[in-house]
Amino acid sequence: MAFRQCTARSWCHVRSNLLRWQPVTTRRHLPLQAMRALSTANEMATADISNKKHDPAAAAAGATTTTPTTLATELDFSKPLDAVWEDYCYRVDHQEHLTFHDFNILCARIKKETEEGPDDAIRRLQSVMREMHRRKMPKEVFIRGCNMLVHLFIQKKDLKSARLVVDGMMRSNYRPDEVTVKTLFGGVMEVGGSISDLHDIYETLQERRMFPEVSSVYQMLISMFGSRGLIDSARTYYAACLKKRIPLEPGVFNQMMLAYGTAELPEAALGVYQQMVKRGCQPTGATYHIIITLLQQAGMKEAMDHVFDDMKASGVAMNTSHFIACGWDPKQAIEELHRLDNTLSTRDYNTCIAHYIKRNQFPEALEVFRMMNEKGVDPDVYSFSIIMDTIARDRERPVDQVFAFHEEMKSHDIQPDVSVYTTLMAACTRTDGGLDKAMGLLSEMEQHNVMPNTFTFNAIFSLLSQQPNVTRADYERAEQLWNKMNQLGIKPDTRSYNTQLAILSRLVKPVDDEQHADQLWKTDGRNAFEMSGAAKEMLQLYRSMRKRCKRDFITYTTVINTLVSAGQIRQAMQVYDDAKIARIRLPISVYNSTMKALKQANQISQIMNIWHDMKSMRVRPDNNTYTYALDACLQLGLRESFSAIRAQRRDDADRLLELERKREERMQSKKEAAATVEEETALE
Repeated sequence: MAFRQCTARSWCHVRSNLLRWQPVTTRRHLPLQAMRALSTANEMATADISNKKHDPAAAAAGATTTTPTTLATELDFSKPLDAVWEDYCYRVDHQEHLTFHDFNILCARIKKETEEGPDDAIRRLQSVMREMHRRKMPKEVFIRGCNMLVHLFIQKKDLKSARLVVDGMMRSNYRPDEVTVKTLFGGVMEVGGSISDLHDIYETLQERRMFPEVSSVYQMLISMFGSRGLIDSARTYYAACLKKRIPLEPGVFNQMMLAYGTAELPEAALGVYQQMVKRGCQPTGATYHIIITLLQQAGMKEAMDHVFDDMKASGVAMNTSHFIACGWDPKQAIEELHRLDNTLSTRDYNTCIAHYIKRNQFPEALEVFRMMNEKGVDPDVYSFSIIMDTIARDRERPVDQVFAFHEEMKSHDIQPDVSVYTTLMAACTRTDGGLDKAMGLLSEMEQHNVMPNTFTFNAIFSLLSQQPNVTRADYERAEQLWNKMNQLGIKPDTRSYNTQLAILSRLVKPVDDEQHADQLWKTDGRNAFEMSGAAKEMLQLYRSMRKRCKRDFITYTTVINTLVSAGQIRQAMQVYDDAKIARIRLPISVYNSTMKALKQANQISQIMNIWHDMKSMRVRPDNNTYTYALDACLQLGLRESFSAIRAQRRDDADRLLELERKREERMQSKKEAAATVEEETALE
């Protein structure tokens, strides 16, 4: 039964029994389904009872999951979404009363809370919108639903269907509002659309006289083109905006100045500022910061001073960022603002701290941080976060300082956020018992309802992978954390997978280095060594990674080296081929270890294939690589190749000697470090 034939009750029945809706229609029909949700709009357009312009602020407010107390609704939105949907289906089937607030809030919750993903949310939303048509709901409510539908199609990377929804709105005489258009513009870039798509959408809307002529949409266009260095396009939309009889906002001028800044045209940016003043649009603090920064960077001091005088005369509240933009030292900026009897905020001090840290002036940043307390200005979570993060990253500073600032933070009754906790967990890598400490911090986050993120879990995974002796229990602990990530809806990234692979690699036992060829590479295509459980789990994790995030050179290096050491050469070569297809430039150690394994397995011709792969990827060989390649040439009788590679090795002699010298230095450093540890242990 196709979805369009389902009543609300049958949909609810199907979902409760099958848990997941499986429509007969295929994915390629989804755009048509989106249009069916709009197909009756022509009939209903005349029944519109409200011509009020859609308020973007109201759209944002409608996206919450709880019902505003002032809104009259029939549905109980304090319940979980599935319970609300059940109630909604019952009311639809029995033709009971529903207000437009019910539809508005229900659409917002479907968009935000449907656990099964965008496909399920899209189908529900289409069903609700058809009912809205049937009940002749106000036009702005339907437009808001369309906006959510566009967002969901963008979320599933389906730009074509998103555009079809907007096209259907226009054909049904529903005018897209600024939220519609900005969602569509943002989606073009999010799903990898082209710049020409933006132009095409703009032209189509203009031809149908459906483009929302508001400055915020032009501001977005100018920003999107300007940030990509497409100054001519940014200039075109800026000029089009100025020609319209619409109230101009500072953001339009600000974005055009930024566009000229990206294009390194400070004189043109100054012209925009002057045009802004001439048109009677009052510059904001952000305006002055942008133009002063651009003029200072361009060395246009006279013009910069003139703009700074304009700012002082305008009455715009000045802050430390304006003085820093002029080239002032942050501490001098603080003193000047005090001299002018300006009250400095926490943000003013944070701006100065961030400026110093960005320029590797941590002592000065710490001085400003202490100055805050002396002046009676309370630091906030960002003040502590930026200081703590800097200390955690600096290996020369005692890591105990990070935890000392954490305690000081608590004394100010400031609740750490996820960034602070992630910094603390990163600092745990430099302390004894760091893993237990990190797990304690994770529990603390849960107690204070601070949602961890991918970086938080990555810090713990890193601690687990760096354990001196990784055990099966460590991996099981990592697996529990991995499951916790999934429960919280946190998506693992490439680093998450790489650290999991690193943990598993420590559990894979290497085979004897001197195995016979028939043991390493059987003629029937099987590996002689049975694959261990850890190796199987590693391959399974590696394969699942393809669907969720991008593999990098660390991924391939870890998996290939581990499989080679475990005697799983065929599997290693399959992963190597994946890396080759992905055009990943692997470290020289991977090529060498693979060549060595192929030599032991008597797969000599494949050694030469790897040699040619290295040349195509411009990976420079070392002494081991040359040895494997020359031996392969001798065994295969490739005389010309042998002569060419030997000549290349002679020409490469100086670089190879330098590589050998550096290798010996590293080995000596390791020996000295080991000797130091032994001495310290003996003294204890």
